[in-house]
Amino acid sequence: MSLVLITPILTNAVLATTVSSGVTSDQMLSQDSIFAKAAKDSQYNTYKNTLYNFSFTPPTGWTQETSDNQLAFFTKDAGGTIASLGIDYVKGSPLPDSIFSLPEQTVLDAVANNVLNSSQPIVGKSMEKFSDGFKFRAIYASQASQQIVIKSEQILFWLKDGRQFYFTMICDDYNFNKNSADFENATNTFYVTKSNQPVTHPDQQINVQTKIPVWIKKNAGWWADGTIGDDDFVKGVQYMIQSGLMKIPQDNSASSSSHQIPVWIKKNAGWWADGTIGDDDFVKGVQYLVASGIIKV
Repeated sequence: MSLVLITPILTNAVLATTVSSGVTSDQMLSQDSIFAKAAKDSQYNTYKNTLYNFSFTPPTGWTQETSDNQLAFFTKDAGGTIASLGIDYVKGSPLPDSIFSLPEQTVLDAVANNVLNSSQPIVGKSMEKFSDGFKFRAIYASQASQQIVIKSEQILFWLKDGRQFYFTMICDDYNFNKNSADFENATNTFYVTKSNQPVTHPDQQINVQTKIPVWIKKNAGWWADGTIGDDDFVKGVQYMIQSGLMKIPQDNSASSSSHQIPVWIKKNAGWWADGTIGDDDFVKGVQYLVASGIIKV
């Protein structure tokens, strides 16, 4: 099976809520669970997120900061340079059982190439498979930034029920090995309860960072330059909507007598693919296609 075929299966995620402060039935996990080790000590975790249902203990010496687009954000003064640790999530659909029977290298390569979206090459990657999900690890190549060389590491917890939690650590290259060891030890304390129903409040807005899979942006660029046709582009858009990566308003009043995709949409797709416009502008074009009845979902 090619990476292109399995990527749509491997790019979804759903989140849940409510962290428990004591030992509960959620912690009665099988030995091959992704949280088998973390569950027994989760009540001692120093950071608990009651809205998104997870807890963990940050590395010693790291300070929590405010963040508008991450679930949690921590920093550390590393000898005059600042190291950071951020947590994000993506929501979508549960993983099918067939994913767990694929060769591990196939899954790892697909996730590294299509899900762990970064402009930097991956120089190290690994994966652990459990009965209820996967744990992926990637180290990215060093890059120069503001007269220092920085390096980053990312750990992704991808649960069978669909939830994805991304832990990302960035620091200067000189202090990377020490910070990486502390970062990995901290992620070993990460624990999430099993509930699939998010706790939301009418007066509470949830700010979530949407991660659109790399392969969809590539498709948009290929469609814009004529490499692929309308049907292939539409399939990618339909996948984004059906998997929850893109929200379409329920009350669509626009209409169109034509089922042809307007030229300006294709131009937008090309500009989005090369970074000229952002995700929001591209999504507005797609919403127009759905509202006009040109794309059916």
